[in-house]
Amino acid sequence: MTCSSCPSTEPFSPSIPSPAPPAWKGPIPPPTPMQAPTAQVMLPPIGQRTRPATIDGADWSGTAAASARSSFDPRDALSVLTTNLFQSNAKGEAISASLFRAPLGCGLLLRVMSPDPSTFHTWTLPNGIRCVHLEDGRNVGHCGLLIEAGSRDELDRENGLAHFIEHSLFKGTGKRRTFHILNRLDSVGAELNAYTSKEETWITASYLSEHLGRAVELIADIAFHSTFPEREIAKERDVIIDEIHAWRDNPGDAIFDEFQSILYPNHALGRNILGDEKSVGGFKRNDILRFIDRQYRNDRLVFSSVGPMPAKQVKRLTEKHLSARQTQASRGERSVPTGYSPVRREGDHAVHQVHAVIGSPGYGMDDPKRTALMLLSNHLGGPGMNARLALNIRERHGICYNIESSYFPYADTGEFTVYFGTDVKTFARAERLVMKELRDAREKRLGVVTLKQAKQQIIGQIALGAESGSGWMSTMGKSILMYDRVRPLEEAFHAIEAVTADDVLEVANEVLDPDRLSALVYFPPRG
Repeated sequence: MTCSSCPSTEPFSPSIPSPAPPAWKGPIPPPTPMQAPTAQVMLPPIGQRTRPATIDGADWSGTAAASARSSFDPRDALSVLTTNLFQSNAKGEAISASLFRAPLGCGLLLRVMSPDPSTFHTWTLPNGIRCVHLEDGRNVGHCGLLIEAGSRDELDRENGLAHFIEHSLFKGTGKRRTFHILNRLDSVGAELNAYTSKEETWITASYLSEHLGRAVELIADIAFHSTFPEREIAKERDVIIDEIHAWRDNPGDAIFDEFQSILYPNHALGRNILGDEKSVGGFKRNDILRFIDRQYRNDRLVFSSVGPMPAKQVKRLTEKHLSARQTQASRGERSVPTGYSPVRREGDHAVHQVHAVIGSPGYGMDDPKRTALMLLSNHLGGPGMNARLALNIRERHGICYNIESSYFPYADTGEFTVYFGTDVKTFARAERLVMKELRDAREKRLGVVTLKQAKQQIIGQIALGAESGSGWMSTMGKSILMYDRVRPLEEAFHAIEAVTADDVLEVANEVLDPDRLSALVYFPPRG
């Protein structure tokens, strides 16, 4: 068992005139005036990053492999796009596949990478747990239990509890001790995994298909029958506190956690997933049981599976191992973060170069503009070596080894960031160049060729990411949780094709507005 949460293109066309920046609109509230810079700050405890990671696994979020909060990764798009981007296009209009022509050369791509809709099987158990299975031809299977409970669901005194529970699930059940839990799948070469993000917890397994029954039974046992022995909880406190200390030793990651505290002040989304020494040190067994009773309700659970097994076999296993659990319906809704004010914050830290993050709140999963923002982010600072930030700052000026932009939506908000690291002597110049790129994005409409290439690039990246069976398992689970259906990739591609240059310009003027941008800078000790 491993705990995964222990955690672009040608230049803008200058020949096409740009319209005046649009009037303020959309769900992002107008900012309050920027606060004055602070010369030095006390750095808060560092927690767990939540951007989807670049690993071959479920939703790629909140994991240790997300060490590069790096630029857009194609597997991020597979989950983000197919689960929540495409019930509408960038103008909020319903999408009909018959209304759009697939991009040039995309017909074969769609046939190769998009599963036959008839191979998606969904059902709901009598107790309300939803299930989805995708039949494919590979002999390796993946399954997981998605729980809609993450660090944003914690009360103030519970900071770090969702992640603490994820650790403690493996410490014993009514019929197994820790060794028996860990050995159950490892002994047949399979993998048992779990991770916590801001909005969810996953328990997953990967295995040869013949061991599906073993995996389903084990996941059900630890999710529903963990006993949380006090002696194990005491040991796990020390383990997680060590994890917090290790996280603080990685400033390239820590800076993103602190930046989230700027984006989401006085809200659980702004707190780190790991918690801090005080909160973790005080957790008791009763705290765990209260959180599970409040958050692990059956209508918040989805079982997702990918593999060659017939759907009837998977359904029988879920009925056998998952249907006995009874809970009440969920109560209440998540609070929406408010109160953002842009701020520039600088501080000395134990680093050898300057680390900087510039960004602002973005669109949530239910916002029709998120497709255009993802396209813009990928164009500015995605993984391609031809991304504008990489070309115009790293390649042309040679002053940043790591420079990238990213966009990640939550259920009701999101975040856009640009990260770069550089020498103290070149920091001011690098920051000016970054701000110039953001200004160009606001003022210059993408040309026809550039926009087409940006779309083709992101579609190709998604195609590469769609090779992951465990990625499909995660994508289906989140789609069922949010929309009660699996969204085919065709919808994602049609939505990308529907984005116009005006759509991109509009989101650039909203999200990249200089009066909305915050900045967080870690300097090496300055004497």
